[in-house]
Amino acid sequence: MSKKENARKLHLRQKLISAAAMLLVASVLLVSSSYAWFVMSTAPEVANIQTQVGANGALEVALLNADSWVDLDLLNAGDIDESVESNVVGSNLTWGNLVDLSAPSYGMSQIVLNPSRLNIEANGVDEYAVNETLLKTPLYGEDGRIKGLEKTAVAFICGADGNFTEDGYGVRAIGTSSNMSEYQLAKNTALSSILSAMAAARHEASVALSGNGDALAGIVMKYAVSSQTDGYTKDDYTAVRNLAEGLQGSLNQIELGLRAAFAGFAATSASGLDAEGYQAAVAAAADPGTSLTQLLAAYPGTGTMIPQLGAYITKLTADQTTVQNAIDTCDAKINGSAESFTWNEISASVSTLMDTDQMLVGGMTVDEVKARVFPDGPSGSPDYGAALALLNGGGVAITVPSGSGLLSDVADFAGDYSASLTVRDFSYGSIGPMDVTAMMNTATDANPLHMTDCANRLRSAAVSDAAGSPALTDFYGYAIDLAFRTNAEDSHLLLQTAPQNRIYSGDSSNASLQGGGSYMSFTTMAGLSATKMVRLMQGLRVVFMDDAQHICAIAVLDCGLGQDIYEVLSAEEQASTGMYAYLIGTIGGYQPSDLISQAEYNALPEEAALTIDPETGEIKALLYLHEFSMTLSTAEHDTEGPHYTGGTTIGVRKGSQAITSLPQDIPVRISALVYLDGSYVTNAMVAANATQSMTGTLNLQFASDAELIPAEVTKLRQGDGEDTEESGNDEPVVGGSEPTEP
Repeated sequence: MSKKENARKLHLRQKLISAAAMLLVASVLLVSSSYAWFVMSTAPEVANIQTQVGANGALEVALLNADSWVDLDLLNAGDIDESVESNVVGSNLTWGNLVDLSAPSYGMSQIVLNPSRLNIEANGVDEYAVNETLLKTPLYGEDGRIKGLEKTAVAFICGADGNFTEDGYGVRAIGTSSNMSEYQLAKNTALSSILSAMAAARHEASVALSGNGDALAGIVMKYAVSSQTDGYTKDDYTAVRNLAEGLQGSLNQIELGLRAAFAGFAATSASGLDAEGYQAAVAAAADPGTSLTQLLAAYPGTGTMIPQLGAYITKLTADQTTVQNAIDTCDAKINGSAESFTWNEISASVSTLMDTDQMLVGGMTVDEVKARVFPDGPSGSPDYGAALALLNGGGVAITVPSGSGLLSDVADFAGDYSASLTVRDFSYGSIGPMDVTAMMNTATDANPLHMTDCANRLRSAAVSDAAGSPALTDFYGYAIDLAFRTNAEDSHLLLQTAPQNRIYSGDSSNASLQGGGSYMSFTTMAGLSATKMVRLMQGLRVVFMDDAQHICAIAVLDCGLGQDIYEVLSAEEQASTGMYAYLIGTIGGYQPSDLISQAEYNALPEEAALTIDPETGEIKALLYLHEFSMTLSTAEHDTEGPHYTGGTTIGVRKGSQAITSLPQDIPVRISALVYLDGSYVTNAMVAANATQSMTGTLNLQFASDAELIPAEVTKLRQGDGEDTEESGNDEPVVGGSEPTEP
C-alpha cells in the first residue's frame, strides 16, 4: 500500500472518530481523595457461615446494616481499642479485614436452603439484575407437587435474638411467611415493583440504543465525513423516532416505579390511612389518569417519606414532554409532503434527545477531541496519531455522563446501561467498505439512584399494622451485605479462591491472620452418599450484586471428580456389582450411587478438584467465578418457540476472578446472595427422610488486583504481643476488627 493510500485511510479514520463524537453515551467519572488512616491488610475474607468475610490492608471490608447502607460514613465510627472477642457483632459494622458471622444473633444456623430460582432479569446488552425479591420460590398444589414459582418471597435480617423478623440490610434471610398482613405484603410488592421498573427502564433504553443507534450513527457520518448538508430522508427521521419511542417506554417504566412508591406509602403507618383509604390510595396510584403531580398533592406524606420525590416527578414529567415533542416532530416530517430534509432539521430532533456537548469520546469532550486532532485549528492539518489513539481495540468509547439529556436521565433514575453501535459498510472515496464500532456507556453520578432512593426510604418505613413482620417459616437463601474500600488506584475486587494471609502475603507466623480462601465444605447426617453430596453441591450458587442489584458475578463450586478420590473394587466386588470403583467418603460404606464403571473411571483426570475426608465424610470444594446467562429454551417440542425459561444457565469458568471495579477511596456496596438452584436439583440428590440433607460452611475471601503493601508491624506479624511497634508513619492505625481466630 502506498504512502498516499495510508494517509487517506488515516484521514478517514480521523473523520470517523470525530463523527462518532457527535453520538452518545458514558463511562464512570471517579473522584479521588486520600484517607487519613493507615491500612495494613492485603487479602480479606468471609468465613464460617458461620461465615467470615475478610478484607485487605489497602482493601477493607465491613458488614452493612440498615443505617450504614444509607450512610457509609458510619463505617468509620469504630473504636480500635474495643475487644473484638467481646463485641464481634459491633466490630463487623466497622472497617477491618474480617467479618465474622458465627455469632448466634445472626441466626445463620436457622437457615436451611430449599431449592429455588434466582429472580433474574435482563438488564441491557448481556447484563442482568436481580429482582427485589431476590429469589423465586416453589408454589405447591394440593397434591404436593410444584405447580409454579412465586415471585413475592420476602427478605429479612435477623434481630438480636436470632430470629429473622427485622427488615433491612446486613445478614438477610430470604424466605416466606404464611401469616403476613395485607400491608406487609403490599409494602414488599411495592419494593419489588420499583426494582422491576428500574430493570425494565434500563432494558428498554439499551434496546432502543442497540436497535436504532446504527442508523443514527450513519446519519451523523453522512454529515461529519461526507459533509452532507441535505438529502436526509423519512427513513432517517424514522430512526430518530424509534429511538425517541424506545426512550418513552423507558420513561413510562420509571413512572410505574414512582407510582409503586405511592402505593407502598399507603401501606405504611405514616400514611394514617384506614382500610378504605388504603384501597383508594392504591387505586389512585395505579390510575394513569391521575398524574404523579396530582398523587403528590393528594398524599403529601409520600414527599415527606421521600424528600426528593417532588424533584424526581418534575424531572420525569419534563423528560416525558421532551420525548413526546420529539415523536410529534418526527411524525410531522414522516407524514408530510417533503421527501428530503436538511442536516439542520434532523439534527434539531436528535439534539432534543441527547446533548452531544456533554458526552465524552475516549474520556474527552467533543471540543477536546477536536483540539487534539486539529492542534492548529479546524483548517489545519490533522494529527493522525492523536486521532488513532482514540480507537480502543478498533472501536470508539463514548460516554454519557449525567446532564447529557434523556439518555443520562434514564440512568440517573434507574442505573447505568450500555449499547454497542456499528456503522456498517461505510465507504469514503476509494476506501472501504468498512465497519466502525462504538461502545456507549452511561455514567450516572446520582448517588443513590433516584428510584433506589425511593425504595430505600420505603423500605425503612414502618408497616401500618405496627405489629411487625412475623418470623419466616420457610427459607430459600440468604444475602450478606458488605462494603469494600481501597486506597489503590485502578483496581478490582477479586474473589480470592486460594487461601491468603489477610495482611502479610506469604507469611504464616501469625495463625490468626491466615485467610481460608473461598470455598464451601459440607457433611451429612441424613445418610446421603458422597456422590449425592457432590451433585447437590454443584447446585449451590453465590451471586455477587451491587447496590442496585446488578449481577456483577456468579460463583460456582468446582466439584470436578478425579481418580484419586475413588477406590478400585476388589475382583469379587467388581464381579458382583458389574462396576469398577467407588467414590470414597460415604459414611458406613459406599452406596450404589457411588459406583462407576471402568470406562467412567478411565475418563476421569488423575486429580480431583475437590477434597474428601474419608474419616469424617467432609467434602470441600473451591469457589470460582463462571460465565452465566438467562436460560433460553429452544426445544423442538416447545410450542412457545425460543423463550427465556426463568432459569439461569452457568457457563465455563471465567479467566478472571474480578467481581467489580473499585474506585479509589470510595466505598462500594456488594451483596453476596447464596441459594440452591432448583433448576439443577433433582429428587435423587436429596434425603427423603430428613429436613436437612447437608450441613456446612461457606468461606468468602477477597483481594485486589492492585499490589497492596502492608505496614511492617513485627509484633502483629508474629502474633507475640498486644503492643505494636512504630511503623514510621504518624497516621494512627484504624480499623473495625482486630485479628481474631478464624
